[in-house]
Amino acid sequence: TGVQTCALPISFAGLIQESMQRDIGWRFLEMGRRMERILQTVSLLRSLWVPSCEYKDEYLMIEAVLQSVESLISFRRRYQRQMKIRHGLDFLILEAGNPRSLIFQLERLQQHVKESITPLNGERESQVQRLVLQAHMSLRLTSPEVLATVEEKRFVRSDLDQLLSRIQYLVTAAADEIGERYFD
Repeated sequence: TGVQTCALPISFAGLIQESMQRDIGWRFLEMGRRMERILQTVSLLRSLWVPSCEYKDEYLMIEAVLQSVESLISFRRRYQRQMKIRHGLDFLILEAGNPRSLIFQLERLQQHVKESITPLNGERESQVQRLVLQAHMSLRLTSPEVLATVEEKRFVRSDLDQLLSRIQYLVTAAADEIGERYFD
């Protein structure tokens, strides 16, 4: 039944949070969860917010994205009735206090990588650490106003697409690096 299917992931997440030892296995699980959330959010934003649309449709698009990442209520509490793309980008990409934002996920990922992945051959930082740091700094060095700008002739947000594409590449490369180094 639907209730049993839905309860399984929630039960598993609760079991992990409440019962699992905070050892290397837990850290790898957390890194995977963070990477997956980042990649899902990037894919969603690239699909729905990179192409521009009319103002009345943009409102619905912003609301749909926020609802799908379970952030609509928090967004409304912060921005009241200002359903603008730059506010949505600020909230879902750059808001460090929002657990659904990309920056929040990358900060947690960075912490787990730092505590789990050891550099090889006397390096100061591992390749995974460098990739995650590049993704994090790419976000820190941007602004929602720039990301919200629509390229007139193409009707897309090119800066947003480039940033999200870079984040996707860096996080995927970090995941590949972890897979090559730690898993057969």
